Amino acid sequence: STQSTWGQTTQQMESVKGLLGIKEEEKSWAGELQAETEKLCDLSWSQRLWGFGICFVCGVGCTILSSFFLLNIKLFAFFYTVGNITSLCSSMFLFGICSQIKQMFAPVRIVATIIYFAAMGGTLYAAIGLGNTLLTLIMVIIQMGALLWYCLSYIPWGRTICLNCTKSCFDC
Repeated sequence: STQSTWGQTTQQMESVKGLLGIKEEEKSWAGELQAETEKLCDLSWSQRLWGFGICFVCGVGCTILSSFFLLNIKLFAFFYTVGNITSLCSSMFLFGICSQIKQMFAPVRIVATIIYFAAMGGTLYAAIGLGNTLLTLIMVIIQMGALLWYCLSYIPWGRTICLNCTKSCFDC
């Protein structure tokens, strides 16, 4: 009965707003997505940690499992890419979906994010669509590099340190 009372109250408020000519601001698709995910993701900190841990372990497991399929390029690419996606999604349990997406597409990370996603798609297309082993391995290397560059953006001076170390390794 409480739910029907709430529904009636909501309908009455909408009728009054309509009579007064008051229009609610329409939420953008991002605002609606954020509101929906906040409702669905009302998890305790303990549940978030469990979700992160399980998702991360499954992702790492898929990535390790992919190494057993090096001779079958289609299975290798599939498990390697699924492992990366699952590991990446694990952090959404800690930060929330919208926050994670905002961080991924922040100006400092947008190039690495786009290259990373393009490389994952390219890995699957090269392996499954084309059956090209060499191109698949090149895409996997690009994927690794983009992921490294993405992760280094979270470490203060991480990218600078990595570049300086790489330069010093190749200076003879």
